[in-house]
Amino acid sequence: MNLRIAETNRTSAVEKIIAVGSLNSMDKSARIYVADNDGLVGREIFVELKRAGYEYLFGEQDSPKIADAAEVDEYFTRNLPGYVFLIGGRTGGIAANQSYPADLMRDNLLVNCHVIESAHRHGVQKLLYLSSSCVYPKFSEQPMKVEYLTTGKLEPTNELYAVAKLAGLFLCRGYRPAIR
Repeated sequence: MNLRIAETNRTSAVEKIIAVGSLNSMDKSARIYVADNDGLVGREIFVELKRAGYEYLFGEQDSPKIADAAEVDEYFTRNLPGYVFLIGGRTGGIAANQSYPADLMRDNLLVNCHVIESAHRHGVQKLLYLSSSCVYPKFSEQPMKVEYLTTGKLEPTNELYAVAKLAGLFLCRGYRPAIR
């Protein structure tokens, strides 16, 4: 499984996400799973993948509860995706981050763990993990670069969500030596 860490956030153009995911190198007959709880970015990825001629897309209507390990693993067993776009668990902006910080953190930690582990266990060729701009320090130099991660304090209003997104990124990094 080739785990790729994209320098992008939810507001980036979907075309850039697809480009980072090496769309051109993916087999048109590949089985592709888009794991997205909220649907905003996932829907746009589906549109671009369909436009590019990919037919075997999963997750748009038949997605498992991605915070449930058993459902995710059964889904991978049944569908055998070759490629996974992991957008993530629940989001909600500043208001939700302040009102439900533990819920958002837990949900995103579970989603990251279950989807990434199932992708690894089932031999996914490539997983593209999308993070968020909130993983960068509050006063990060602009434009943001990957090397700026963990170099300063996070924005307090979304710190727990950001930590969950960072955990997913580091989990991907942790799997890299196991797949080389």
